[in-house]
Amino acid sequence: LLFFLIPLFLSLYFILDFKILIFTTGLSFFIPSLLLIKKNEIFFFNSQMKIDKSLIKRWIKFGIPLSVWSSLGLLLSFLDRYFINKYSNLESLGIYSSLSELSIKIFSLFIFPFTLAIHPRITKKWNENKKKDAIVLIKLSILAVVVALLLSIFFLLKFDMELFKIITIFIPIEGLENANLLFPLFITGLVWQLSFFTQKLIELKEKTYLMIIFILISVLINIAGNTIYLPRYGIIATSYASMISSLSYCFLTFIYFLLRKNTEA
Repeated sequence: LLFFLIPLFLSLYFILDFKILIFTTGLSFFIPSLLLIKKNEIFFFNSQMKIDKSLIKRWIKFGIPLSVWSSLGLLLSFLDRYFINKYSNLESLGIYSSLSELSIKIFSLFIFPFTLAIHPRITKKWNENKKKDAIVLIKLSILAVVVALLLSIFFLLKFDMELFKIITIFIPIEGLENANLLFPLFITGLVWQLSFFTQKLIELKEKTYLMIIFILISVLINIAGNTIYLPRYGIIATSYASMISSLSYCFLTFIYFLLRKNTEA
């Protein structure tokens, strides 16, 4: 919410350039962090609190690979834009960026609240040594998102042109041929949401280094797809490279889940 409100407020007094937008983005994350520290100041500023070194080592072992994974995930969207800028033109870059961001935001709006609600419950069950219940919750969550994925595929195949016309009311995009971008980009956004559940067992088992390996494969697929096919077929190649990249990560994490779920349950 602050991510939108702070720039909106400053736009009343300043002309927003990239420096101000970077500042407001950082500020939107910094303010909640201060509130969190204030709310838990006993934990943060208690000098008598004993520090468990083994726990800190576990946090580092878990957290550093997770940070690397997150950075590689952000790299994927950057690579798409980099290759389009290199092999195509600014108009194509603008069209792709708009539709890509729209697809991610739509599924984040509808599915991410469900993700945020169910993940703490899964983690709680796991920490209470109710691993079978945690596995069941993961299965049900994957099933729910897969159903949403199948419904989305049907809807996009049936009404892609109508949806594109609605989008062009809010985003000035010329050329109905760009409607072909909707299917791969929307599926990409939904598959990444699905991956939050297929990778959950990896997180619970604290083997986050595997997430780095799997997303590196996705990055390599993205690079290969853009390098080989973007100069030949245009930005539609980038959209499908992005989709295949997301599917590869989701598939690898799901295979891990299938192989390990019975040993935990």
